[in-house]
Formats: sequence, C-alpha cells, structure tokens
Amino acid sequence: MVGIKDQTWGIFPGFNKTKTPVFGSLLNQSILNKFSKTAGILLNAGVPVIESMNLIGKIVSNRVYEVAIGDATEYIEMDLI
Repeated sequence: MVGIKDQTWGIFPGFNKTKTPVFGSLLNQSILNKFSKTAGILLNAGVPVIESMNLIGKIVSNRVYEVAIGDATEYIEMDLI
C-alpha cells in the first residue's frame, strides 16, 4: 500500500483494527494493559511522567494509541510549564 509509510495514512489501519467486532475489543484491552503495566513499572522506578509517556508512546503497537499518547504528553507538558 502506498500511503501506509506516511505518518498520516499510518493511522487508518490501526484505527480499523480497533473497530473490528471481536478482535478490536481484545486489541484495545491488550494495548491498554501494556500501557498500564509499563506506566506502573516506569513510575515506580522513579522515571519522570513526561519521559515515561514518551517511552510508552514508542512501545504501543498501534499508531492511533501512539498519536493519542503523544497528544496527552504534550498537554501534560503544557500544564507543567
């Protein structure tokens, strides 16, 4: 597929995966589980919130969640400044 490598078009396949009837729910739960476990480990280890969010954004397996975590990180940074 031509547009998949592009940052913008890369979101659509991830979005479609999260909306499938059975597997979408499992995928969402899996991604949120990975997010929660990783956040807990990093924050308990003393890693700052912003750095933790940046790391978590890199390890999630779905572009939609990666973008959402990046947006959330930006909002947190603006609030902390």
